[in-house]
Amino acid sequence: MELIDPHIDIASIYDEFKIPIDDFFSQRKDIPVTLSMLKETEIRIVGFTLFMDPNLIQTNMFDGVMNYFEFYKELLSKTNELIQIKSRTEVEDLPSDKVGFFYSIEGLECLRDENDFETFYDIGVRSFGLTWEFANDYATGNGSKNDFGITNRGKALLKKMSNHRLIVDTAHLSDRSFVDLDKSFDGIIVNTHANAKAIVDLPHNLSDDQIQMIVDHDGLVCLLPTKDEVGGNGTFDDWYKHLDYIASKWGDDRVALCSDIFPLPEYPFVNNAQNMTVIKDFQNYLLKKLDKDVVQRISFDNFSNLLKRSLSI
Repeated sequence: MELIDPHIDIASIYDEFKIPIDDFFSQRKDIPVTLSMLKETEIRIVGFTLFMDPNLIQTNMFDGVMNYFEFYKELLSKTNELIQIKSRTEVEDLPSDKVGFFYSIEGLECLRDENDFETFYDIGVRSFGLTWEFANDYATGNGSKNDFGITNRGKALLKKMSNHRLIVDTAHLSDRSFVDLDKSFDGIIVNTHANAKAIVDLPHNLSDDQIQMIVDHDGLVCLLPTKDEVGGNGTFDDWYKHLDYIASKWGDDRVALCSDIFPLPEYPFVNNAQNMTVIKDFQNYLLKKLDKDVVQRISFDNFSNLLKRSLSI
């Protein structure tokens, strides 16, 4: 059964952990993501993040993110099995033997000024997170001690973004920024990696009010398999509690899955997973608990339909 994984930091993983780019095309099982894993896991669409750890910046965030864009360009030059998605038609017409991808920005701190938004949109970025963890010139993250919400510059940029067909990702947003986004943006919002705060009360997880805002903006909550945010013993049973909670209150058409796999010092993922196939394993777990058509919606249809709703023709 097919899957969509909307958030994987492939460029960051390969750069930070000095993995040769050609190993993306290898059969290695000791790295978080390869092309063979994407295909074996039946990933049809994947989100390629242009995320840059601020601690690794040599010149500025913009240059760092563009260097990762060059990484993806080199990756694409080595294969014809990956196809970029920028429009609804490209989602609908994706060949069955290819893996589609879209670019996402995780944090507007990479913008030198508002004009850089157009640069990123032009290269195909279709999902924009306002901040990663901390505060920037546009919004506050949930790791910031001073929650001032979305700034006037951020609200002005949101108006600009409203003129484009795209997704705003609420991952890492502070409580006040979340409310400001709800009031300032009339498009589709999602959270590509979070769980339910009602189950585990941690900053990265979503309150009921925040989930309602996402639903009101015709979006999705993509469940995250990190042990801390899942809670309990870090098992699939514990992860399922978040899915069941959200689906029971808002419907199974408001839930999707995400791996957000990353080789942190100790892989902090459910069932001690060490690569992105964790979501295939969870899909197989779900097939033992839910009807196949429900699992199909959660695994693929919900996010595929969101892309079709959010992107231009």
